[in-house]
Amino acid sequence: MIVRDPELIAGRRFPVAIMGSGLAGLSIALELDRHGIDSLLLEAGGIKFDAQSQKEYRGRIVGDPLYDLSHARLRQFGGTSGQWNGWCRPLDTHHLSSWPISVEALEPYLDPACALLEIVLNFRDLRLNDSLRQIQYRFSNPPVRFGKKFLGKVSASKHIHCFNNFSARSAS
Repeated sequence: MIVRDPELIAGRRFPVAIMGSGLAGLSIALELDRHGIDSLLLEAGGIKFDAQSQKEYRGRIVGDPLYDLSHARLRQFGGTSGQWNGWCRPLDTHHLSSWPISVEALEPYLDPACALLEIVLNFRDLRLNDSLRQIQYRFSNPPVRFGKKFLGKVSASKHIHCFNNFSARSAS
């Protein structure tokens, strides 16, 4: 359900709290819902994009030359999937070299992730020689927008309690 009045959840305890309704947050909330587990989904933005809310992402990035957060992230229901172009590919071993998990451990989740993202799992990874690979990425066309795809499901859920426009100020 979409919680419009914070009094409806005031003092209530949830076994799981999820910060953000983007790809990861909504995926987790929907899986918990499928198992009948209550969750509190806290989204900083509203149901739809709001330029004023987006200004909260202003800031200075130091170190790595990354995109400005106000352009690379969206504060809205569905998160950055609202601007995702749909390009993706499975992780390689080197992506997880400093993580305590292996590509093999993630293998059982690849098909369900592709289904959720509405992509066809037929990536091409061709080794041209010892040091060069040709990798073809896949994308959904049009790219899935989690906000549009799952708003109805979240609204109708008895287990997902989504509170939008959440901030530390609204929690106090």
